[in-house]
This record gives sequence, structure tokens and C-alpha cells, in this order.
Amino acid sequence: MAENASSDCRAVLYVGPSLLAHDLAAIDQFAIDVRAPIRRGDLPKLVECSRIQMVAIVDGEFYQSLAVSPKEILLALSHNVVILGGGSMGAMRAAEMFPYGMRGIGQIYKWYKSGFIYRDDDVAISYCKGPADYLTLTTPMVNVIWVALEGKRQQWLTSKGARIVVNAARRVHWKERTWENLLDAIKIDECERHALIAFVANPDNDLKRLDALRVVAEVASLTQICAH
Repeated sequence: MAENASSDCRAVLYVGPSLLAHDLAAIDQFAIDVRAPIRRGDLPKLVECSRIQMVAIVDGEFYQSLAVSPKEILLALSHNVVILGGGSMGAMRAAEMFPYGMRGIGQIYKWYKSGFIYRDDDVAISYCKGPADYLTLTTPMVNVIWVALEGKRQQWLTSKGARIVVNAARRVHWKERTWENLLDAIKIDECERHALIAFVANPDNDLKRLDALRVVAEVASLTQICAH
């Protein structure tokens, strides 16, 4: 990751476990300075010490360190920094700060903005940091909800089955929520169970990742526009 990229870099992206190793490797880090999940203090320091024009927030710390605050985002916006958010912490903050100019991207942002979800820990996960990427250890509630909705939409999960899956996930603390634990706890039809296992095994069915990729695509598009 380009932790030491030039302070004149056009955009800074705070992202971590929401993306896979090959997603991170595909980002043009000459145009986008990719940094670890944001935490309290990162944004004011960035605004003060650089001529940054754009900040995108996907992942952020809140259990390990204090989370990026709305006040810090307001400060950056007052310096005419474009701030985007989606996928995880970025989606939550964008839903709070959109009246002040922060831009939200993706389904999770829409869910927070509409009140469909409202808990901070709906996007929380446990993870380990590796040399080049992140190892995700748990499943966020937003992914469980997405799987249940998609299962109903694609008709491999009944409405009752979807409720069972979501309710079971709600009973598990975010630091312990895994698909393995949930599959042990839920009582659904075997056909539904097999379809569920196959669906969640595909990383393209990870909602946090899909929204994070949307944020990356938007930042890449905007940096190209600025370059011209």
C-alpha cells in the first residue's frame, strides 16, 4: 500500500478488509493513495499537511481506536475536500454527514440513510492484517441481511428461511459471527442450506466488498476527470 505516497496525491482512499488482495493490487496507486482503515486524528492531519482534493472512506477503526468523527469530516469539508463514503464505516458516516456535503455510495449507505439499518456494529468485523492484505475472521450483519434478501429474490430461500437466518445472526455478537457458527445454529431446509453455503462461498456475493469496489470505481472516475 502507498502509505508514503506524495502529499500532492489527488485522492486518498482509506480501505482495508472490505477488499481482497487482488482488488487492492488493481488500484492505480499513482492516482490514489491507498491507506489503512481510518481512525480518529487521521483526517485533520491529512488536511493540514497536504493539498489533498479528495478523500474516500471505506473502512475505519472503532474498536481498536477511536472512530473518525463527524466533526473531523466537517473540518475537511470546510477546506473544500471532496469526501466520499461507502462499504463500511464510510457508509455510516456518509449517512450522517450527507446534509453537509459528504457523498455516499452503495447499498449499505442507502440502508443507513433510510434507517433500514442503524447500528454501528452492523458493519463491524474482526480481521487480521497481513503483509499485503487482510484476513477477515467474521461476517458483518450487512452481509447476512444481503444474503437473506438475495436468497428470497432468487427464490432459493423462503421468506421464513430468510427470517431465520437474519434472526440467528442478530443473536450473535459481531466478534463471534461467522457463517460456520450461523449454519450450526439455524434450522432451515437442506436445499436452502446447500444454496446458502454455495452463495456465500463466492466473494462476488460479499456486499461490503461490492460497495467498496463501487467507491474505488467512483474515485478512479473522479480523479480521471480532474486530470483532464
